[in-house]
Amino acid sequence: MTPFTISVPQKMLDAIAAKVRAYEWHEMPVDDGVQGSWAYGANLDFMKALCAYWLDGYDWRKWEKALNAFPQFVAPVERAHRDGDFRAACPDERLHLR
Repeated sequence: MTPFTISVPQKMLDAIAAKVRAYEWHEMPVDDGVQGSWAYGANLDFMKALCAYWLDGYDWRKWEKALNAFPQFVAPVERAHRDGDFRAACPDERLHLR
């Protein structure tokens, strides 16, 4: 296992924020009983509020510091390496594979 520190470059955070700001929101389908629901995927109002929070309220550096208060490690995932097939990895392995 190799220790590491979470350190996301500001340039990357700025690029993500620019993409979120530039997103062209679409309207959800209009059917009886589905306005404001999750019937066609994520609720549009919820997603807009989530993005606004991420842009204007979420303190990435605060949480980066909080996470770095705990030891962080990179470890090999033996099963994924042995099988050599990303699709064969169990879901929690896929989440962390690079």
